[in-house]
Amino acid sequence: AIMLLIAVGAVIALAAWALRATLRALKANHWGLCNGMTQPGFDRPALTPTLHGFFQQLAGLPEGSPLTFGDLWWGPRVDGVHAKTDERLIDLQIITSAVSLARPVRLPGGPGEDPLREFYYDPKEWRHLFPVAVMAHLAAHARPAPFAHDDGRPLSGLPEPALWPVLMAARFSLSFPLLLSALPMYIAVPRREMLRAGDAAQRPHFEARQVYFSDGGITSNCPVHLFDAPLPRFPTFGVNLYRLPPGAETRISRSDTRDPELEASMVPGTARWATPLPFLWAIVATMMDWRDGLQRRLPGFRERMVHVGLPPEAGGLNLAMKKRTIMLLAEQGVSAAKLLQREFATPRATGEANAWERHRWTRARTSLSALRHHLQAFVSRLDAGTPSYEALLRTATPTHHPFDGDRARQQARALAAGARDLMQTLDATDPADAMDLNAPQPQPELRLSPPW
Repeated sequence: AIMLLIAVGAVIALAAWALRATLRALKANHWGLCNGMTQPGFDRPALTPTLHGFFQQLAGLPEGSPLTFGDLWWGPRVDGVHAKTDERLIDLQIITSAVSLARPVRLPGGPGEDPLREFYYDPKEWRHLFPVAVMAHLAAHARPAPFAHDDGRPLSGLPEPALWPVLMAARFSLSFPLLLSALPMYIAVPRREMLRAGDAAQRPHFEARQVYFSDGGITSNCPVHLFDAPLPRFPTFGVNLYRLPPGAETRISRSDTRDPELEASMVPGTARWATPLPFLWAIVATMMDWRDGLQRRLPGFRERMVHVGLPPEAGGLNLAMKKRTIMLLAEQGVSAAKLLQREFATPRATGEANAWERHRWTRARTSLSALRHHLQAFVSRLDAGTPSYEALLRTATPTHHPFDGDRARQQARALAAGARDLMQTLDATDPADAMDLNAPQPQPELRLSPPW
């Protein structure tokens, strides 16, 4: 019995040691089992250098001149300089998750935006995460940081987004939790402790607080809202990958018409849950995907989605897929593109609109209906409060974000008055719900939202 207790204790101690060592290694490696770079003793190509070489090959650029967002926006550089235009030729947008701040970040953002302007990186940390060519490019265009680590290590700011390597942004979004290292950056925050008068000269009032960026799928796994407009002039598409039950054949479908097999695959059979794990995983999936799930079912969005059903061995965390499975994924992508091309680009048949015309009509109906409800709610509150919102626009002179002159105030008052007049005209001539009759369901709402 004593020997058995000793053996059990030794196993527990060994397991505790292994767990502690694993946690230490994960923390040292920025919470990932691997950092994406080639490691000593392994001769197989690693993820990040492979992506770098692939991007350079696609762009026809040498290894030492990383492909940048400016190259996508304005074409090849002439003598190292881009011929800048107002319109982007290729507008690549990538979602990452600032998990320390609990919010998504869109990279590189729209024209004039710099979503990483307030963040700084440690070159010593990043050299273990990116190829030498990328680090040399960042160093050549770095901005000096106004603060440093408490231990004195210098930090650097990223250049303007046009000079960001595409590989850098892609790596921000690829950091699958606990599998691939997260990307560490730093932001200046006020110190929590109160500084004594004698310490103020020795210690700055701000400290460098580390922020981790991880997988974009944590906050937006199918960002169909990107590249959207109230009334689009060209179609944009989203591809939704979902899991098929074992034995089912791969399939591709669109959701502007009801698809029973798609709906059945997207709704799990909870009666077969034998442990709490599927329930807990469903909670995590709901937290991650609720917005995308609702958005892609909304009229004006759903008809430009294509759904690709995959067998259990394809996609997801199947990191050792066989060659035929990878080829199957590629073929499904080609087939999905051909389906969209056939339905959106084919000229209309006699008396029948194509998918693009149906999408434009649906978007016009839903946008106008949502706009009417939004204006109605806006106008109904113009007289609320003391003083009313109309009075605020007419007389108030706040010190926080005041109007930049009388012209701006007049413009705001004219917009509010115009909205009131428009709604009075509509209410006087038509029933309040006239546009809602026979409208696509569910009807969307206009609301203020963060610009990400």
